[in-house]
Amino acid sequence: MKLAFSFVIAISLLFLIGCAVTYESRLNDCLKKPTLNQKNECYLGVVLESKNAALCDNAPDSRDDCIRYLAQSLKESTYCNYINDNSTKNRCYSALAIVTNDTAPCRAITADNNYDKEYCFTSVAELKKDVSICEEITNDWYKSNCYMYIAAKTGDLSICNRFEGINKTICLNTPTK
Repeated sequence: MKLAFSFVIAISLLFLIGCAVTYESRLNDCLKKPTLNQKNECYLGVVLESKNAALCDNAPDSRDDCIRYLAQSLKESTYCNYINDNSTKNRCYSALAIVTNDTAPCRAITADNNYDKEYCFTSVAELKKDVSICEEITNDWYKSNCYMYIAAKTGDLSICNRFEGINKTICLNTPTK
């Protein structure tokens, strides 16, 4: 029994080592491509297949962009956490929110200015045509834009009654659908 267990572990290790070597070898082949575009395309294909963000460490163009692509392609927000640059991390969450039609990634956005977060909520609200998502926006200007986008998309100009002033006038005169 002990021998059979040892054999299974040995075979599993050989398989895992073989996979790692295969990915490394393929990544090295990608780096030999003539143009940066071809290198990136090849590299991202291997990373996506492996689902291993650590392989992005040696990406030909940008480690963080490689991880963002992986997160977006796999629709998995945990990958965004591995991104170092805050701006790229915010773009990762925003892209993920749009791809998944879910506001949860928007809430993970940390920004010096709230533009990234507000844009994220507005994008999902517009895609879902859901005016209630606009309520999560804290900045009045961005919130009114969110309402205007949905009023225009849905043709429901009663949404324009949620605010006053020039924005209401603009909203009521916005072409719909």
